[in-house]
Amino acid sequence: MNTLTVVSHGLEEAAEQEIKSLTKAKTKIEEFLVLAQTTQENICLLAYKAQTIDYVGELLAEIPYKDEEDLLDQAKTAIKKVPWSDWVDKTTTFRVTGISCDTDLPREEMAAEIGALILEQNKKLEVNLSKPELNILLVLTKKKAYLAIDYAGKDLHKREYKIFPNPASLRGTIAAGLLHIAQWKEKEILLDPFSWSGEICIEAALRQTKTSINFYSQDKLAFKKLKPLQLDWKKWFSKHDKKTEVKKPNIFCYDAKMPNVTAAKKNAKIAGIHKAIKFSRFDVDWLDTKLEKKSVHKIITHPPEPSKFSNARDLKKRYLELFYQAAFILKPKGTLTIIQRDQTLIAEAAKEKGFAITLEKEVFSGKGKLQVKGYQKE
Repeated sequence: MNTLTVVSHGLEEAAEQEIKSLTKAKTKIEEFLVLAQTTQENICLLAYKAQTIDYVGELLAEIPYKDEEDLLDQAKTAIKKVPWSDWVDKTTTFRVTGISCDTDLPREEMAAEIGALILEQNKKLEVNLSKPELNILLVLTKKKAYLAIDYAGKDLHKREYKIFPNPASLRGTIAAGLLHIAQWKEKEILLDPFSWSGEICIEAALRQTKTSINFYSQDKLAFKKLKPLQLDWKKWFSKHDKKTEVKKPNIFCYDAKMPNVTAAKKNAKIAGIHKAIKFSRFDVDWLDTKLEKKSVHKIITHPPEPSKFSNARDLKKRYLELFYQAAFILKPKGTLTIIQRDQTLIAEAAKEKGFAITLEKEVFSGKGKLQVKGYQKE
């Protein structure tokens, strides 16, 4: 079975790691996408538990194209080959959802055109744009288009626990992706000293406890209503909801501002994993009084960003303090992974404190570009 997963650009490798971990599937990375060969049940598992993907579905067609006209011609042929009887009953409502990945093609217009072609091939289908029984993903990239049956029925990057956000909040998928990029292992001590609304630590705790991001929204998942999937869903969810208890938290969620700590704690409680995280209002200057020398494996964080409203001199001072403290609390091979829009200033601070850059990546949040850099004491 071919599986299509759509991810933020820059998270393809992180998503591949997670897909292999959950399903042991054979995978292929393409820009914005990870394709995998696995079972329908495993596609359900990805829709339920994967933390790094935006959309997931069963691949119906892969369509190379040269231009818009060529795409529609190729799509017409591809749609004829789809076994629609597998998915459609006497009357089934559907819609086509367009997803644009770095292309100028008008996704809504193309979705409507593809929807019309699908209707031509199957008269049992009826359009329902609000609550369709069948949501068909049309993923548009520069050279290919993909059609897939949507197994989630929603944007998986959106987190229901994120009730108390912050303007500096990260997407849940990006926070989860950082854990893979930084190669954090679940028994390692993790610190986020600039936690904002807690996404990095919450995503770490979800992974550590094997708690689904969709635990409280099982009824909303599209795969439960798909025609080919006749499973005992109560038994299926019970099988995949066996959580791992954490007796002594090794995830530390710190912030200098109490409102941020409170927001992070509330979000974690909504996610159902607050007991797996140690929360504290703590300024970066005092980390060496809170944590033991050479005790932390990974620092993964999103420090305050340089902006026209911030004082560069004050920010540089905070960055220098961060690396000073990191040199004290990190284990000999411990790493500090940072995500920001521009890391010029923080890289200067790292160099002054004897830290070398060990990894560099770019990750996109929507159309916004974020830099991810890993630092280690030389």
